[in-house]
Amino acid sequence: MRPTIFVALAMLMLPIAALARDTGETFNFAILRNGVRIGTNTISIRCDGPSTRVGIFTSIAVKIGFLTLYRFDQTETEHWVGGRFVSMVSRTDDDGAVHHVSAEAERGALSVTADGKTKQMAGNLLPSSLWNVALARQTSALSTVDGKLMRIAVTDRGAQDLPAPGHQIAAHRYSLRGLFSQDVWYDSRGDLVRLQLRGSDGSTIVYQPVSP
Repeated sequence: MRPTIFVALAMLMLPIAALARDTGETFNFAILRNGVRIGTNTISIRCDGPSTRVGIFTSIAVKIGFLTLYRFDQTETEHWVGGRFVSMVSRTDDDGAVHHVSAEAERGALSVTADGKTKQMAGNLLPSSLWNVALARQTSALSTVDGKLMRIAVTDRGAQDLPAPGHQIAAHRYSLRGLFSQDVWYDSRGDLVRLQLRGSDGSTIVYQPVSP
């Protein structure tokens, strides 16, 4: 089972200001595989005037008994200023394959260093992290796992209410198709409220909000 089925973990250029908070918020998700919890995802958003910093932490372990079949751990940070993507740093351990990626906007381009090799990429690329509904209006993204260019096709599925304890969440659903296919739901503020994808082994992977 390849890990990146979960990272697809890892999305209009709506100005980021539309998503900004006075100070910040933290969102916690349980990661389920066929209904069984296999990991956690935490998104921390901190705002200071026009500056927004985002930390994303993902940890996954697929086990049978005491045997770990697959493990994925990623730490990623992003910096946005005035609604524009400025920089990113990530470290990913994809079942033993470790990647280090950094990206920085400079002179209209994106300078990306992945595992020690630097290249110039389009300046309008956004990270493939799904916390940002801005990705739902893009045709490509920068992989936060290995720094490669990801081509994506987005289908707007429209409004869809999601069940939550004691209430319904008014959400908007998008389908993203590319190297990995997934469905994502955002609430009226543009916050991620659900992620669902099909694993390479046919399993159903769901990111479900939980209390901290």
